[in-house]
Amino acid sequence: MHNRETLGQGSITDTDNTASNRSDADPPAKAPCVFVVDNDEGVCKAIAWTIEMAGYRVRVFHSAGDFLQAYKTCEPGCLVLDVRMPGMNGLELQGTLNRCEIEIPIIFLTAHGEVSVAVEAMKHGAFDFVEKPFDTKTLLASVVRALDYDAQLRKRGSRCLELKNLFDKLTAREHEVLALVVQGSSNRAAGDTLGISYKTVEVHRTHIMRKLNADHVVDLVGLVHEAQSLGLPHCRGWESVQRTHPPKNNGGLD
Repeated sequence: MHNRETLGQGSITDTDNTASNRSDADPPAKAPCVFVVDNDEGVCKAIAWTIEMAGYRVRVFHSAGDFLQAYKTCEPGCLVLDVRMPGMNGLELQGTLNRCEIEIPIIFLTAHGEVSVAVEAMKHGAFDFVEKPFDTKTLLASVVRALDYDAQLRKRGSRCLELKNLFDKLTAREHEVLALVVQGSSNRAAGDTLGISYKTVEVHRTHIMRKLNADHVVDLVGLVHEAQSLGLPHCRGWESVQRTHPPKNNGGLD
């Protein structure tokens, strides 16, 4: 979950020259954006030119604070970040984003020989690092990979939310029934396990199928396994049903 309290709530302010000069051929406003944070104006211009020529949007910030005030987590993109800056440096900005659980791919710009800094950045989740003076092709290739990775993260996040909304429709009892059904318990066995009649289990199963938009039990199994693979918290606890209510008998599905 993104912590928005630390970040600015307003729209991002363009601090480069792309906004006022954008033509009809430029990328649409909702296209991924490459955020550049570096106090060196010359470096910023060089990076912005490189990325704009490749057809991507760019927003430039000359301090970590300016970026934090303007950045909105709903906007797709990646961050090209200088390590050495006055005030909050690149590693400190990375730490702030990590504490706020902001997942944006970070490409660090490091001076030649700053191996220890690069290792520290990668250890804390940096996507990549590029040495200054940067090679245009190397930087652009890293940016392309980072934007693709961000798209994957957002797709995963969207699916997580979709599944969470589905499973949130279930009652506590329906979660228990679902856990037993996907483990292969028959209606009668699930009823014995939970101390309810198999007819009641049938009613719960009908409600579960409807709420989860499932046509068959195999669909339920697929949804549960997908949710568990994505780490949805209320899915991870379902295994405890068998420990809390040990089954009295087993069998195939009714």
